[in-house]
Amino acid sequence: MKRVKWINRLVDHLIWIVLAVTVIVIALTIDTFFQFNNLSNVLLHGTVLGLLSIAAATVIIGGDQDLSLGVNMGFVGYLVAWISLGEGDVGSGWNVNPILAAFIGIAVGIGIGWVNGSLVTRLKMDSFLVTLGSLIVLGGLTYVLNQARTLNGIDPALLFLGGEKSFGVPNSVILTACAFGLAIMISRFTSSGRRLYAVGSNAVAARAAGIDPGAVKRRMFMVAGGTAGVAGLLIIGELGSAPANVGQGVIFEVFAATVIGGVSLSGGRGSYFDVLGGVLLLSIIANALNLTTIDPFWVEPIRGFIILFAVFLDSQRETLRLWLFKHATS
Repeated sequence: MKRVKWINRLVDHLIWIVLAVTVIVIALTIDTFFQFNNLSNVLLHGTVLGLLSIAAATVIIGGDQDLSLGVNMGFVGYLVAWISLGEGDVGSGWNVNPILAAFIGIAVGIGIGWVNGSLVTRLKMDSFLVTLGSLIVLGGLTYVLNQARTLNGIDPALLFLGGEKSFGVPNSVILTACAFGLAIMISRFTSSGRRLYAVGSNAVAARAAGIDPGAVKRRMFMVAGGTAGVAGLLIIGELGSAPANVGQGVIFEVFAATVIGGVSLSGGRGSYFDVLGGVLLLSIIANALNLTTIDPFWVEPIRGFIILFAVFLDSQRETLRLWLFKHATS
């Protein structure tokens, strides 16, 4: 019985073994890896990726997918910067209070999630196609807002989350750590977390147990959209500006981190703690690629291989579990 328990733990938390091996290999080959400034860069890279991975994991655990999270982040960040700037700053001219603009942006992110969730649950549309459509629409709207011009001169109050520090630690790192802690607590110790896993595992059985899968899924998409909105505030703070193309294509890295972190694409299974491991792994790999003399044109193919590895790992996880069970009991 103890063997079975340890095998389950090993397979479920495999990401931390992969992460440890990766860190050792990189540390032995790159002398500057463990320098303080470099480790700070690793953590900073993982902030936006971490928030979006929490959002993606929430939707995938619930049995669906949201491809629009990256452009949701970009749209919200651009919108917040645009409505808070005057005409002279190539903004809307509305000069909305930056704090109010931030709350408006998060509300818009939640609203985008509500629209996606409603189309999926009320109109029975496929989540992959719905959020693919949202991705295209939001990407286009971001360009329409201000003719795709980069917004500069952002109010310092909007840079607080992504560009400032508290007690010597970047606020974005603190926020992302708190977000992971909150996600882990909710998923493990609340009825909302248990309902999410139940619906993702078997929506029919969940309904028979008195759970409304539609309501759970709508809230799931809204939480994901709001989290992407917060990531939008982080990204403009980190960049100090709001490019119109921010968030384009980032969803692939987000899905890779989520799946490598052990979240099953079939739904109902996964841990936010392990998603954190996936985020750290991809952040470390990206950092290592920057520190080496590798041809920059190889970066995208390498990321593609990582995504393929994530899908392979997800498909072979149960095979590995059964193989270990077989040899442990023989």
